[in-house]
Amino acid sequence: PMGSRLYSRWEVDRLLDAIEDAEPKRDAHLRENYHDRIVDHFERPRDNRVPGSPSFVVAADETSCGDDGEFAVSIDNTGRIDGVEYKSESCAVSTAVASLLSEYLQGRRIDDLGALEAEVTELLNAEFPELRRDCVVGPVEVIQHGVAEYLAESAAPNA
Repeated sequence: PMGSRLYSRWEVDRLLDAIEDAEPKRDAHLRENYHDRIVDHFERPRDNRVPGSPSFVVAADETSCGDDGEFAVSIDNTGRIDGVEYKSESCAVSTAVASLLSEYLQGRRIDDLGALEAEVTELLNAEFPELRRDCVVGPVEVIQHGVAEYLAESAAPNA
């Protein structure tokens, strides 16, 4: 077929070497540039299950970098979060922050999340490149949007 070509043994070996070297280089980059919590949640993501049916599900409608994620959140009868699940087709940083949120939000009151972005930034000691700020705050904004919609629907007549 047009455009196809055979690769030399040398080219194939170089490609295989590059693939083999990629993971350690990525891991070294993460450790040098990001807080330990991001590395930990990237390497060992958590996903606290929602007991029963979620109280609400919220998805990232659009993000600047193309990250795609969804949170399912369960709220108990006292207004506290008792489960957060997430699905993520996102970069390592957004996925790690979603994982961090699934733990951090356990037991939190839903009406007390106004400073969540600042809290997450503080948890990470702002140890992430400014270029990746959207990747850090994106999952926070999705959760806050879902909580705001949930509270508005709960307060509406006939809710």
